[in-house]
Amino acid sequence: MLNKVRRINPYAVAVLSVFTATILTQLLYPLLTSMSFALFYAAVAITAWVGGARPGLIATFLSILSICYFFLPPIHLFAIADPGNFLRLVLSALVASLINYLISALRNAQHQIQQLSDHRLKESEEQLELAMQAAHIGIWNWDLVTGKIVWTPQHEQLLGLAPGTFDGRYETFDARLHPDDREGLNRAVQTAIEGQSIYQHEYRIIWADGSIHWVEGRGQTFYDGMGQPIRVTGTLMNIDDRKQAEEALRLSEERYRSLVEATTDSVWLTDAQGNVLRTASLWTNLTGQALDETSEWDYLKAIHPDDRDHMLQVYSHCLATGDPYAIEYRVLSQAGECYWLAVKAVPVYNLDGSIREWIGTFNNITERRTAETILLQAKLELEQRVADRTTALQQTSQLLNNFFSAASSAKIGLCIHDQKLRFVQINEALAAINGHSVADHLGRTTTELLPELAATVTPLHEQVLTTGQPIIDLEMTTELPSHPGVTRYWLASYFPILSSDSDAQTVGVGVIVTEISARKQAENALTKELVQSKALFKASFDGIVVLNQQGYVIDASESFARMLGYSLEETLALHVVDWDAQWTKEELIQIVQTAELVDTSFETLHRRKDGALNEVEITVSEVKSGEEVLQLCICRDISDRKRAEAILVEADRRWRSLLDNVQLVVVGLDHNGTVEYVNPFFLQLTGYTEEEVLGHYWFDHFLMPGQKPSAQVCFQEVLEKEFHPYYQNSIVTKLGEERMIAWSNTLLRNAEGKPISTISIGEDITERHRLEQMKAEFISIVSHELRTPLTSISGALELLSTGLIQPESDRGQETIGIAATEADRLTRLVNDILDLERLESGKIRLECQPWDLAQLMTRAVDFMQLTANQTGITLLVEPLSVTLEIDGDRILQVLTNLLSNAVKFSPNHSTIWLTAEIDREHHVLLTVRDQGRGIPANKLENIFERFQQVDASDSRKKGGTGLGLAICRSIVQQHGGAIWAESVLEQGSRLHFTLPLTTEA
Repeated sequence: MLNKVRRINPYAVAVLSVFTATILTQLLYPLLTSMSFALFYAAVAITAWVGGARPGLIATFLSILSICYFFLPPIHLFAIADPGNFLRLVLSALVASLINYLISALRNAQHQIQQLSDHRLKESEEQLELAMQAAHIGIWNWDLVTGKIVWTPQHEQLLGLAPGTFDGRYETFDARLHPDDREGLNRAVQTAIEGQSIYQHEYRIIWADGSIHWVEGRGQTFYDGMGQPIRVTGTLMNIDDRKQAEEALRLSEERYRSLVEATTDSVWLTDAQGNVLRTASLWTNLTGQALDETSEWDYLKAIHPDDRDHMLQVYSHCLATGDPYAIEYRVLSQAGECYWLAVKAVPVYNLDGSIREWIGTFNNITERRTAETILLQAKLELEQRVADRTTALQQTSQLLNNFFSAASSAKIGLCIHDQKLRFVQINEALAAINGHSVADHLGRTTTELLPELAATVTPLHEQVLTTGQPIIDLEMTTELPSHPGVTRYWLASYFPILSSDSDAQTVGVGVIVTEISARKQAENALTKELVQSKALFKASFDGIVVLNQQGYVIDASESFARMLGYSLEETLALHVVDWDAQWTKEELIQIVQTAELVDTSFETLHRRKDGALNEVEITVSEVKSGEEVLQLCICRDISDRKRAEAILVEADRRWRSLLDNVQLVVVGLDHNGTVEYVNPFFLQLTGYTEEEVLGHYWFDHFLMPGQKPSAQVCFQEVLEKEFHPYYQNSIVTKLGEERMIAWSNTLLRNAEGKPISTISIGEDITERHRLEQMKAEFISIVSHELRTPLTSISGALELLSTGLIQPESDRGQETIGIAATEADRLTRLVNDILDLERLESGKIRLECQPWDLAQLMTRAVDFMQLTANQTGITLLVEPLSVTLEIDGDRILQVLTNLLSNAVKFSPNHSTIWLTAEIDREHHVLLTVRDQGRGIPANKLENIFERFQQVDASDSRKKGGTGLGLAICRSIVQQHGGAIWAESVLEQGSRLHFTLPLTTEA
């Protein structure tokens, strides 16, 4: 409420001030000049100062109205007849506006200055508070009239009181005063008040813990007009640090004075010009110069020649500037011995500030300089040793890093743990084995990083740390975090890392990990192979024989002896030349010794004991027995197989000749669905090459994605149950074209009767399938569309013919109307079907001639205006005057059909737009836009097909046939254009079509 009053007050001031100005001006008008409206200007100024620019504008406006109404003829009217009075009114408005602007600007500036002042005052207070806290200063104010003293919070700290415990009474303050300082403090305060001087006094405070602290009080007394003191304001500051410094300075001065008095043998004195007035006994003892020999700068002779110029330069500078003199130089004794002196001097000033003399000291620092020289040399040697050691450590570290990297390259894992079993260093190979980066390992234990391995490896680490004994080549079987579920074999070694101290304590554990999974697998495989080989050697139907490099039999199986017709004992005494009938002895010996046929298979002829020859397939493998190399030969009698192969080759030749030349699709699939064979007609039909087909999965590469599941099921049922000997499906050519194939499937089995593959022969029935599909679809749709109106007509006629409804009754008339409507719909449906068929078959030729598009658009809207008016729909057309070479009647049919659909599916009292424009592709783009229910995205293409509607009930509710848009598309396409739809559900639709641009009007 208060804010509202504040907002209203300035406007009330505006009204009141203008009202007052009006009254005063009327009263004083005879005394004022005819051009003076100063009181109104004052009203504007007062309002602007009180409320700002907006109330000032109100006051200006009210002033202009009052002047116009009360003071400019004609009086009491807001009309101005005289141009001069109008000019006066305008000038008055400008002056009042200028006053309002200046006063409001001044007011805003004052407000900003006040805000800035308040802000700076607040900052100053905060800074003062911070400064007082930092400097341990408290401010107090003593009212001498009332006796009341106001203290700032800092006094609690200064008086050693806990925060919030100082009650501000003088008695509390007095209780903290040191008893010896209380009288002096009171006397100092009284003296300052009576003498009208600045109060300043130092005294002690006793804190609650008994400690004594120094404070300094300062104050200023304020007096009234009679000279009587009324108030004292001052500060209280802790000066413990200063008192401590003063005490330290006093003690230092006393020590220095005692030192100088005790060391007169090292003190020297010169006048302001540097002439020696007194020399130290130390100088005489070292150089042998007496006082008379050091006057007038003769002492320079004792200074080492290499230091003399520098000493003179420094000393002359100090004499000229008065800076303290400090230098170190060498002096020579009369015996030629060299001593180092540290020389210091300071000037002694007269009362007028001029230098009276210089006093200084000598200090023999020969031993120190000698020690410094020794230390410097030792330091240089130490730095060199550190540098050498650092280089060695860097090289060692580099070697260690290189070793770790090389181990990673060799797939060997390395790491180092400290005494707390944290990873100190690890190479990339072991980090990869553990499934974490190198950075993740450092500083963490195995328990933290790999808890699943900690139970296995942590006891081993602790054992090495405790015993100091290594654990070498420990085989471990684990699953890695990086490869869960996979068992791996490792060879791990754990060794202690000893310190470099003499006691050689264990400070860490080193780990070397090598994967031996492949070796273990090989060993297991070899063991299994040996077992299998022994069993195979005894039970194999194939003949097995082992030969040495000379070709003699070392061992043989019973089956091999039977193959040759010998007993096993006779076979063991044979040589390879005794049964091989294809190679000479020399060739056989060379083959065996040079191992030309090792790890390979070949065919040869074996001679039996009875002289008969058998064709044999031999597989040779090299076997080592100690240092001896043997040949393991597995021999199989392939005579029967060779005869069968010859028969099969001839049969295969005949079948392939038949399949390659037949004009049908032939595809062979193995039991996995991989293509094994296709004939040339398949390649010709699909456009693929043989390399692009063979070896590929049939269901992924050659079928439509939607047919893949059902085709796979059929294929499995063919393999497992021999179902589906005949079925149809489409395949996809290389160009993406679908071809419908009628298949005849045959299951192929192996010798054991197990299904191994299929051979499918197919006929390309694409065109026949397409015609049948179109025929079925057309018959289905047409029969449905014809049956619906015929049913309605038949029902109506039956009701009328049976007398159930009298033709003259209202219901009879309604029934006749329904029959007539359905008959009309049936007529339109037949006409639309005939028009569409004639258009698509080319029986109707377009009669193209120049047409003005604007005229066709206007006529189309005129045709539909009556229908639109029935539902309150507004038709808006933006005609484009352009001449096109078109069939005007057909284009008018398209426009009328599109507008009719828009009217049907638009809500009452909505708007439909028909527009046209020329696009960038030199086409005319025509658009019909409505505000109807919209078209779903999945039906934007379907609506242009035959008998397709957004809602199946539309044909009954709206009376359409479902052929209108199909006819429109056919007409537009025959004109060389395109038609499409865009829509947003519940917001409306846009139907566009284009026509080629010929000549602009």
